[in-house]
Amino acid sequence: MVRSSNWPPLVSACFLRRRRDSKHVSWWSVPGTKFGYTGQTVAISFGNLTSNGVLVGYRIDGLDWIFTNITAGATHLLVSPDTPGSSETRPINLWTSEMRVSNWAYGIQIEAVHVAKGEKLIKIPDFGRRIEVIGDTLGCATRNTQITAYPGIYATDQECWGNPHGQVYQWFYTSDTSYRASVIHGDGPEPWDFSKQSPADIVVIDIDTNDNSQANNVSTEAYFNAVTKIIQGVHGKWPKAQVIVMSHWRGFYEFGNTYSAQRALGFNTDAYLRNPIAFNTAGILQHNDIAPQWHRTEVGAIKVARHLQQFIRMKFGWDFYTTRPE
Repeated sequence: MVRSSNWPPLVSACFLRRRRDSKHVSWWSVPGTKFGYTGQTVAISFGNLTSNGVLVGYRIDGLDWIFTNITAGATHLLVSPDTPGSSETRPINLWTSEMRVSNWAYGIQIEAVHVAKGEKLIKIPDFGRRIEVIGDTLGCATRNTQITAYPGIYATDQECWGNPHGQVYQWFYTSDTSYRASVIHGDGPEPWDFSKQSPADIVVIDIDTNDNSQANNVSTEAYFNAVTKIIQGVHGKWPKAQVIVMSHWRGFYEFGNTYSAQRALGFNTDAYLRNPIAFNTAGILQHNDIAPQWHRTEVGAIKVARHLQQFIRMKFGWDFYTTRPE
């Protein structure tokens, strides 16, 4: 095993999943790596800023995920000739290695990627279309991937369940609001360099349930101002992005001999919706689709995701190109 001759210049090519700072530490939801390689061996050295014991999933090409816990400061062999798929060359003729962090509050620090002597890493083509989702666990559930969601966070920039900032502030920074971030960056988080990621074609804003909670005392005006600033910030970074604002839910309450939905409504006036598009989730979720504390169940999350997929397909003409069972 040798360190690849084209590392670290391929850091940007390898971190195709979520954000990373100048120390190559990953942040936000489901961060990880994805790159092409030659040979049948891939190992990754993890730095001391890795969350010790963090669970990651990794795989070759479009095969099933394999899970392992990462030791900070150690090198892990992820691909060997014995790894399922390592000798397959069809239908994908460039082997790709993909890895993602499964825990929302943890991250990894990449120090080096190793391949066999004489082999190399290969930058893979970027996706032709991108969707960015800005939300929290109440809006985006706790098991979705590829989202900028964070548990217990407002749209409004104020403390929420221990998180010092809301998305109107935090989305513009590389790190999230975790304790890990405060240890590494203190009160000086690194602004996110948006040139490191391709512009999103569609940005879905899926956040407001924490703001709407009576326990958190966020005014309607403060929430509206925060989401307006998020939309303005999105267009400041990605002028061509289409913004979709999702309506939200607050669970169900017993109403006579049945149940009725409590709705969190906003951003649904004709005057406001000249720029963002509203995605109305009313009627999608039933009583058993919402778990305690207003989080969607897995079935509820699937329902909303499928309706959003169809909404985007019909609204923008985006056909589906699923090639794997996920």
